[in-house]
Amino acid sequence: MSDNRARNGTLGAILGAVIAVAFAIFLLSGGEHVGKKTVNSDADLPPIAEGKGK
Repeated sequence: MSDNRARNGTLGAILGAVIAVAFAIFLLSGGEHVGKKTVNSDADLPPIAEGKGK
């Protein structure tokens, strides 16, 4: 009957700690690893489609 007792939350604490550490690393790196792009000049921007005249 020991299978019926409630879990003590060890797995949740471990997962919470891993997520917190990963989030802290993400914040300290400035979010660069998730697709943040830095624009240094106009050459970094995509070309602009020209509009049609009236």
